[in-house]
Amino acid sequence: MFLQGLQRIFFLIGQYALFGAISVLSIVACSHKPSEPTFKRVPDVLVRTVQGDTVRLSQLYKQAPIVLSVYLGVGCPMCVMSMKQLSQHAYRFKSYGWAVVGLSNDTPEDNRTALAEPNLDSSFVQPGGAFEIELFSDSNHYAMEALGCYRRALDTERHGMFLIDTAGFIRFERIDKRPFQNWSMLTDSMKAIFMKPRSSTLSELVY
Repeated sequence: MFLQGLQRIFFLIGQYALFGAISVLSIVACSHKPSEPTFKRVPDVLVRTVQGDTVRLSQLYKQAPIVLSVYLGVGCPMCVMSMKQLSQHAYRFKSYGWAVVGLSNDTPEDNRTALAEPNLDSSFVQPGGAFEIELFSDSNHYAMEALGCYRRALDTERHGMFLIDTAGFIRFERIDKRPFQNWSMLTDSMKAIFMKPRSSTLSELVY
């Protein structure tokens, strides 16, 4: 009788040990399960067109995915050069199904002037070719702040390049002190976004 009781105790101990081992393995397996990347959604803030009309940021990407270039205005010669380079690629990007837009703190009046008056350093007028980027104004920095390109407490701006899908998710981003000029990277990212499932993302953030 004593031996039977002892055997039962050892049997129960073994069962509990086995159950514990299975539980630990389950926890380890779950902890190593790859998590799906998540996307940031673009906040639906207001911006202004060249004509001065107010539109929601969502109106820019609902019809087609957008290439959004955030620049520091025509007072930044490097920004003007980068935007002119982007304009040269814009026709090809549009052929892929993307709209190309620019956003800065310049007023609608400043944007109209930059599109109308030729000036090497502060104009988007290009001899022999149209400027292929639709410009928008963010005079209060709300959109730029929401995108991570403006720090209100420090009153500092950053250049940004974004690929935004028609659902408003940022699929690629690059924020930096310098204007974005890696057009091959941007092209490859566009192709990857259309080729890969939504659980994939391409992003890079630099400060």
